[in-house]
Amino acid sequence: MHSDQISEDEVIRDWTFSTLDKQLLYKLNKNNRIWAGVQLCALRLYGRLLENPNEILGQVISYICKQLDIAPTINICKPQRKATYIEHRRLIFEHLQFSNFDPSAKEKLENWIIVKTQEGQILTEQLYNKAEQFLILNKIVLPSIKQLKRIISSICNKHQQQLFDKLYQNSNENLEKLINEVLTIPAEENISWFQKFKEYPASATITLLEKYLDKYHRISQLNIKDIDVGIFSTEFIKHLYKLGKYYSADAIKRFRPEKRYAIMLAFLAETKKILLDHIIQIHDQYISNICRECKNIHDDQLKQYRSKHDKAVEKIILFIDQLLIYDKRENALLSELLREVIPKEQLIEARMDMNTYHSLSKFGYANLLQNRYNSMRRYFVDFIELPFVAEQGSKSLMSAISIIRTLDNKGQKLLPQDTPYDFLDYKIGKAIFNQDLSIKRGLWEVGVAIAIRDALRSGDLYLPESKRFISFWNLIYNNEEWQKEREGAYKELNIELDTNNAIVKFTSLFDTTANKARLNFGVDGFANIKNNKLKLTKQDKLEEPEETKQLQKVINSYLPKIKIEQLLIEVDHITGFSKYFTPVHGQRSRPANFYKALMASILSQATNIGIATMEDCTTDITSDMMRYIIDTYIREDVINQANAEIVNKHTNLP
Repeated sequence: MHSDQISEDEVIRDWTFSTLDKQLLYKLNKNNRIWAGVQLCALRLYGRLLENPNEILGQVISYICKQLDIAPTINICKPQRKATYIEHRRLIFEHLQFSNFDPSAKEKLENWIIVKTQEGQILTEQLYNKAEQFLILNKIVLPSIKQLKRIISSICNKHQQQLFDKLYQNSNENLEKLINEVLTIPAEENISWFQKFKEYPASATITLLEKYLDKYHRISQLNIKDIDVGIFSTEFIKHLYKLGKYYSADAIKRFRPEKRYAIMLAFLAETKKILLDHIIQIHDQYISNICRECKNIHDDQLKQYRSKHDKAVEKIILFIDQLLIYDKRENALLSELLREVIPKEQLIEARMDMNTYHSLSKFGYANLLQNRYNSMRRYFVDFIELPFVAEQGSKSLMSAISIIRTLDNKGQKLLPQDTPYDFLDYKIGKAIFNQDLSIKRGLWEVGVAIAIRDALRSGDLYLPESKRFISFWNLIYNNEEWQKEREGAYKELNIELDTNNAIVKFTSLFDTTANKARLNFGVDGFANIKNNKLKLTKQDKLEEPEETKQLQKVINSYLPKIKIEQLLIEVDHITGFSKYFTPVHGQRSRPANFYKALMASILSQATNIGIATMEDCTTDITSDMMRYIIDTYIREDVINQANAEIVNKHTNLP
């Protein structure tokens, strides 16, 4: 049992004795009652006796002592005589009707595991907790963790091998050859394509985009989508991908051909989706960067010209005011006005300053973006060929993408007259036309790149082969899938399948809850119903004396400043969240300087400073060490477990 705090409700739920339990315990020697009581609840809860009952929480021991009318203790003693221990153990088993894990129980478990593997649950991690629950429900004492995992793994591995063999029988010799090339280091390179596929993207640059588009085209040439991996479940494909990500190319080469083929297929299929995600994210960052840079430059330019513009406006206003006055005079000449009020040269200069500012404010940002077109084209030619699909409201953007593809394939430069531009940002839309009303291709194409970024963010544009940027409707069950899983889902969530029965239950529950609420209203003075409306009252806020505020300032001044890495380590010492960061293969051995590298890796991702910057901020920790930790130990599932650990600890704080 973990040494974490549990709620009082959990203690009462899991460690309360029934009347029959107490009758059994009171028959035993008083010195052995606490031990027997702990083991009785442990067997019912965990399915096995505790090797060391003293590991359970003090609050649980105190609750058990209270139920048995025994003084609280901090030490639970096992029966000294072996015969007494065996007898008490037998009595507990008989009382709870538990049987030992004998050959017949093992056979029963194996048959259950076989059924589950045939249903597609072929991972030990998927079945372990379910196997424990199966044994507990069948009143069978759980074997050791190691033995139970060995039994599950043995059957799962056999079923996995059958799937590997089935997939390998339909293998493509040409694809096998290409996979071996992926695992082999080319003569002119330092690392294999397999290792390149594992790399994590750095800061968004054009060179990085070109690099990742090259990776995507390399993996697309394998035509993995033509291979039938439908015999694998989604969870199993993810498992194989994690194995491929963990093992080196040399290690994978040592696997049997069937397993190597399956791992590489799953790894490459998942990697293709992830590469698409990375490309879209890098494009998003790059476009956002150039938009921000151009906006900042444009703002600086406006600041420089704003002073000239304001002075020019003052001159023009002065001239107009005097012009209105001169207009009332007889025989007034414009030359006299220009000579007495403002020279003609200054008037022309003011008009030019106003034109410059107006043009800059209207077209300056768009012109700066257009200047980035040539550099953007270095990657955009390949980027635009990605398999984009548009939702119903983004057909014009999809049409623009098709136009760019066609022009690039034919080597043409001029845009057709019916080129769509309604999706462009308004600052770009008003600046895309030349004097002959033709569209500036450079600016228009930059606008398309920005529109693609925004449409991918909103989901109006998606990539079916992507992992993250997919259609919203692909995340929802279709009718056929829902009908298959509906009954099981309702059963798992304990929801009434029949609509009429559900309405009856909800109505009854509502009436019961409403009656309870009606009886409780007005008891505490906090909530009342007046004129059929809920009225809440609360106590007046206490006045905060000035001395309290001063004391708070004094306390704050004495509070020490703490570095973020020290804070993270201190939180880990309190919650122990780092225990969940284990490698995908489950091996417990850890690399040198593991803890420090783990904390640095977590901070590099949490603060978005990246592993390169973190390497400069730490000693004895390299970017390779952090990249290994991120690839092997930091996964979505373990992050969720660590977060839950911290939240649970925080919830139990007084």
